[in-house]
Amino acid sequence: MLVVGFHLWPDQIRGGFAGVDVFFVISGFLITGHLARELAADGTIGLPAFYARRARRLLPAALTVLFASAVGVFVLLPMTVWQRSFHEIMASALYFENWSLAAGSVDYFAAEDPPTLVQHFWSLSVEEQFYLAWPLLFLLAAAVSRRVPARFPVRRRLVLGAFPALVLVLSFGWSALHHGSGAEYFSTFTRAWEFGAGGLLALIVGTQAGGLGRLGQLGWLGRVGRLGPGWTTSLSWLGWAAVIGSGLLLSQTLRFPGWVAAIPVLGTVAVIAAGTPSGDSGVGRSGSGRFGPGRLIRSRLVQFTGGISYSLYLWHWPVIILFGRDPGGIENSGTSRLVLLGVSVLLAVASTYLIEAPIRRMAPKRRRRTAWTLGFAAAGMAVVTAVTMVGQARVQSAQAAAEQQIRAIRLHPPECFGAAALDPRKPTCAAETAAQAGQKGQADRVLVPSPVSAFDDKPKTCMQAIDKAALRICATGPSAAKATRQVAVIGDSHAMAWMPALQAVAKQRGWRLIALLKGSCPLTEAVRVMGAQDAASCVSWNDAVQSWMAKHPEIDQVIVTASSKNEFVPKPGESGQQTAIQGYLTAWDELPDSVRRIVVLRDVPRPRADVVTCAQAAVSADRAVRECGRAADRALLNDPEVEAAKQSDRKPMLIDLSKYFCVDDYCSPEIGGAFVYRDGHHMTATFARTLAPYVAKLLP
Repeated sequence: MLVVGFHLWPDQIRGGFAGVDVFFVISGFLITGHLARELAADGTIGLPAFYARRARRLLPAALTVLFASAVGVFVLLPMTVWQRSFHEIMASALYFENWSLAAGSVDYFAAEDPPTLVQHFWSLSVEEQFYLAWPLLFLLAAAVSRRVPARFPVRRRLVLGAFPALVLVLSFGWSALHHGSGAEYFSTFTRAWEFGAGGLLALIVGTQAGGLGRLGQLGWLGRVGRLGPGWTTSLSWLGWAAVIGSGLLLSQTLRFPGWVAAIPVLGTVAVIAAGTPSGDSGVGRSGSGRFGPGRLIRSRLVQFTGGISYSLYLWHWPVIILFGRDPGGIENSGTSRLVLLGVSVLLAVASTYLIEAPIRRMAPKRRRRTAWTLGFAAAGMAVVTAVTMVGQARVQSAQAAAEQQIRAIRLHPPECFGAAALDPRKPTCAAETAAQAGQKGQADRVLVPSPVSAFDDKPKTCMQAIDKAALRICATGPSAAKATRQVAVIGDSHAMAWMPALQAVAKQRGWRLIALLKGSCPLTEAVRVMGAQDAASCVSWNDAVQSWMAKHPEIDQVIVTASSKNEFVPKPGESGQQTAIQGYLTAWDELPDSVRRIVVLRDVPRPRADVVTCAQAAVSADRAVRECGRAADRALLNDPEVEAAKQSDRKPMLIDLSKYFCVDDYCSPEIGGAFVYRDGHHMTATFARTLAPYVAKLLP
């Protein structure tokens, strides 16, 4: 419920993501207990049977949700999100969704994509990877423990308990050192310690949890079980306070899952150790005490929620994405959120009692053999994978057609294509644009690139990742000896978006163009508002840029631009805007005297966040893509780099091409048949190329 609440009411249940950490501890506790009991009883662990039990428990409901999600993508979502959605559905069906998201999170552009229907499957992927590896590690630990002479039973037990302890220590250390959003958030290695914490607890409380015999019980730690009810009741309430408090008080600004994740993890350990209502899953009996949480836990509502919890987790997120999302996030109406919750609960009840429960209640003699179970599981995964491959093939076909259109346009561009449509020197184009704006349909003009392929319409150059500080230097054009001039382009991904226009100008003039680019990091002395590690890397990168420029006096011109929405940590007595302006001024002043001219490109107008999705829907419905635009007063943001250009003693040249994006106080995402944006704020390479003549006209 922490996770569901966080997804529906993120402002109130800010730390609900900690519910995943609770989930991992419980999984570690339960699975380790099962394995230890089987090892104590049989002397080994039947791996095929173990995996078959996990498949029967998890896959039927999960594959049902994945198949329904794939159908939902086909029916309800625009083709612009198909490629990524189907890729993640496939990754979820094959249980590597966490690594898919980790790989995407290091891609600056992909990290800004809206979430897919199955993004929450990342935690199930981590759990499934735990199920695959944990029994093997357990068997290895058992084999090592048997090498200890039988006359040292305590040492045998310690060896067996050492393996989850070792996983806990190593993984926690890794998590504390590499914690943060993005790739590490989804990593199995930064989450393994949470399973280890639950597993170690299962071995510590072995006898009380059902008896682990001579292999499992770490008897000297079993003293916790002899604590009085007052102590265990206090321990239980402290654990619940840590878990629920994490959900209410933690926030997404924390570098998670670092050491802060220890709060919900230790809270979960305390609750389990203190005992459950029947007192047989922990070491205590707090649940049965007069002042313990037993009555609350035994309530029908809590028991019902626990019964449908797995299916509720599976269904709630696709419901939110399909029916509850608008460009600004979840609808503000409290009633609509309750409706989404109600729909999720109904689907979870149906899934639990029609799919999960019948398979779980199936008598052992009626169950298929292990091989049949694993075979059916593989077949179900194959069906979901095949559906996603069909969807991806359709997208790739559409993208191939779009690529042909782009190539044709580049070879033989129409006179009024792209920015030329707003060229005041071409009255014919202006009349055509005005006529087009008054039409309701779009069928008479092909949009290039199509919204389906817009995301992949990127500049061909390099850019350093948001979390890396080292310089990545890309040069185009003639060699330094043959170039008429060497020019550096410095900035963030918005500077990268201008590269097609700048490269066209450089090619025309024989310049050598050198790109020094880093995701979300402009040339500035101010500190960006972002994660501590990313902000530090931006500072280091800026130092490296200044050092590199000082060593290359042959570069006499610098072009800078950056996102106008970059936020900076305000200095004492200053606003964020003042700090931003001063940060740019200071950085420009530190450039070597060999840089004779600084050119500032004003940032592009900011479209609506869902501009690509809106455009695809408009194209599909034969409506004007212009409807997906924005009024100029909302699109043209206050750009601190522009203000800095007006104040700088180095007299930088300011180039403002806003008139080629906006006309009559309105900024359309379609100009002269060219689609302007590849996402919520970056230009397409196709439209950037159409700006080259106008950049050349203003650039000395």
